[in-house]
Amino acid sequence: MRGPLAGWLATTIVASLGAITPTLAHAGDLQLAGRHGDANARRDARRQRFDERLHLEDFQREPKRKGFYAGAGLSTGLSLQLDGFIPAIGHRIEIGGGLSERFTLGVSGGLTGHQGIKKGVAGVVDIVGQGFVWRGAFLQVGLGATSHAAMIGRARRPGFGGFAGLGYEFRPLEHLAVAFDAQYEQRVRTDGRQTHALLFGLRLRGYVRLRKH
Repeated sequence: MRGPLAGWLATTIVASLGAITPTLAHAGDLQLAGRHGDANARRDARRQRFDERLHLEDFQREPKRKGFYAGAGLSTGLSLQLDGFIPAIGHRIEIGGGLSERFTLGVSGGLTGHQGIKKGVAGVVDIVGQGFVWRGAFLQVGLGATSHAAMIGRARRPGFGGFAGLGYEFRPLEHLAVAFDAQYEQRVRTDGRQTHALLFGLRLRGYVRLRKH
């Protein structure tokens, strides 16, 4: 009786070990596959960050401007007079579109305050064209009117004329630009007198590229 019982126990133990061994091997395979999966995920994440950086650098080298834009900015400078100057500070808002990647056309308007002059705040509206000659470097011209072309000791008079300037636009984000510019402005008042100003500005502009469906 002991012989058959001992044989049955030995057979049962061997069969149990045989059944356990494949299970352990399968668990090891799963752990190894998990390691490979984690490595692939990390490699894919690094590649995605690299591609995104290249995409941003491409926009910084050759920014896209074709489409719609809107922006706002601040300007400060001097209204030049024969016997001195008038400090000025103002703000602008602008809307327009990129006719190409290197040329934009829009409308800029806002208020300019002339310091030291009673009721010296003037409204200004100009049509502005910008041509980008290299990366963010641009030339700009504007034509329009101001409700008050300031002159010391003279009555308030509207002025018509425009400005010319240059500047540089930085592209920290794909759809956001920061620009610094300098402008020389000349207006002719309705009494025939001319005014001149030198202005410096800081502007933020958002670009929206229109997609064709």
